[in-house]
Amino acid sequence: MSRSSPGSVILRFSDREQRTINRLALNPESIIRWGAWSRDGKEAVLVGSNGQMTRYHDDQFNDLISQTNEHLRCASYNPDDSAILAVGNKGTIILMDKVGRARKLDSKTASNLRRASWSPDGSYALIVGNDGVALVWDRSSFIEVEGALNNLRSITWDGEGSAFVSGNYFGPSMTPSPTLYKLDCEAKLLQSVAITEKTDIISIDFGPEQQLLAVGYDLVWQEPRAYKWNGQALESVKVDEAGVYPTSVAWQPGNRFALVGTGTPKPPGEGGGMLLSYSTENVIEGRLFEDPGQRIVCVAWRPQGDYALIIGNRYARTFST
Repeated sequence: MSRSSPGSVILRFSDREQRTINRLALNPESIIRWGAWSRDGKEAVLVGSNGQMTRYHDDQFNDLISQTNEHLRCASYNPDDSAILAVGNKGTIILMDKVGRARKLDSKTASNLRRASWSPDGSYALIVGNDGVALVWDRSSFIEVEGALNNLRSITWDGEGSAFVSGNYFGPSMTPSPTLYKLDCEAKLLQSVAITEKTDIISIDFGPEQQLLAVGYDLVWQEPRAYKWNGQALESVKVDEAGVYPTSVAWQPGNRFALVGTGTPKPPGEGGGMLLSYSTENVIEGRLFEDPGQRIVCVAWRPQGDYALIIGNRYARTFST
């Protein structure tokens, strides 16, 4: 795909081939915002603008019918790969079965939904979005989760099956709020875990030895920020790139190595993104990939850990990722 393409870029990062990166052919009109792998690693689903859903299988892309024209921001396979849950703008939630039949679910919210993730045991899915909206879907109904105020940005699960959620420090009301939460599923409450003053946490992921890595940016200094969670507090991690805006982080399964994607708050055409790396040296570094126009929005490792799909598009800005 040419650099002049107005849409998205899909990269295949292979750790087993000396960390080589290849571009995959994609419809140049596509604007992809997220990618998620099935738990068996046989396929992935990509979602994006105007209701786009695409299946990736055997290096081929096949469009699916999502039953919506709203922008979709995230998707998640349930643990037995029998269903995909996709979420997006204006409270949109789509449930798709194994053969690609989709139906809308009534979320009873008009807020933009940013992330969805199934619990490890598949008993429920957690959905989060703007304005502190958080929902638990137990396969039959939606239950509101209280505790958050500002936009929520990311979900990850620890080894005990507990969900952690990250979010913005400020919202439209300019009221500060926690930026890292833990879900109390029984109480249907997001409990504050940490507050990163004047810094949004955009993406979080649990890695080896239950190490949570968090990335975001400082709203005052407009600089990247990264943290490790030690079980009690967030410890700073150095980012060896000035002026970049981390938007996504994902640990390689079974390895002490993570990929970090970056974007920009600037309008389209005024900045791109990078792919950086993190190991156990307590520093995010190493430009593995750089594009002057494409902003990285998602890093999705295949469960087998042999390669990752890196998704970027020209229109994503850090506040809308």
